[in-house]
Amino acid sequence: MNNMTRKALLLAFLVVFAAYGCDAGPAHNVTEVLPGAGDFVDHATLPIFNGAPPDAPEHAATVSLHQLVSRGTRVYVQPFCSGTLVDYDVVVTAAHCLDTAKGGSKFKTLAPSSLAIYVGDNPSVDILSHLYRVRQTLINPSYNRISLRNDIALVRLSTGIAEAIDPVSNLPTSLGLTTADVGSWANFAGFGKTETGSAGVKLQVDLPIGSLGCTITGCPSGVSTATQFSYAQQAGGPCFGDSGGPAFMYRSGVPYLAGVTSFGDSRCTVYGVSTRVDAYANWINTFIAQ
Repeated sequence: MNNMTRKALLLAFLVVFAAYGCDAGPAHNVTEVLPGAGDFVDHATLPIFNGAPPDAPEHAATVSLHQLVSRGTRVYVQPFCSGTLVDYDVVVTAAHCLDTAKGGSKFKTLAPSSLAIYVGDNPSVDILSHLYRVRQTLINPSYNRISLRNDIALVRLSTGIAEAIDPVSNLPTSLGLTTADVGSWANFAGFGKTETGSAGVKLQVDLPIGSLGCTITGCPSGVSTATQFSYAQQAGGPCFGDSGGPAFMYRSGVPYLAGVTSFGDSRCTVYGVSTRVDAYANWINTFIAQ
């Protein structure tokens, strides 16, 4: 998998500038909204091709990640990644979304002061009212930035969200994925690029699970069955900007966060790979409880 393919999960386009406010509620004192691109434009991401608008309660828990600059006083309106609220102040996303290293094998975690989380459907419309600052960022210590193994990270907001939104629980080990889930439908959501080239608006799409690990034509070797799963994307799926976003699966009708969008082919039309959330249940639950 070449560097451009690995970086097929993080694009940035427009810009909003916001001043930090108090710790209670969304970030306040925003002063101006400008077009532009952030430093994370080369990070890589996946889009939702052939997606549809949000139509289920769990989609409200899908959030977008935005870069803060100028010592936290300005924020880019175009997301560079997606994520999922698993608690009122905790977001699960992809490790590569928070990895700011420019080269080599060692990752570098994005500082909390450089990140903001948007809770809504279209940040270009109402980001100023639904933006949250961050007090902690954590990349899984086993993350491999070359192979994208263990591509999962956690974000703690400075305060719990004020919106009337229910977080979606991470899939527990007891309900974890098995080969019986191959062929079952998962619902993917995110703010990434679409088939028309636009991005930044929340969309969702249903895809069947293709395999644990990746046996789909075009997949790279070395994808772990224990920590990753894959799906064909000829009919649509995640793309640039959807990185870190959710794959929801259902147990007895209850939605759970089962996957985190990780990587795929450079055109987003052949295959995609997500990190299995159940493989990290204890790590996530420990973070939430802190």
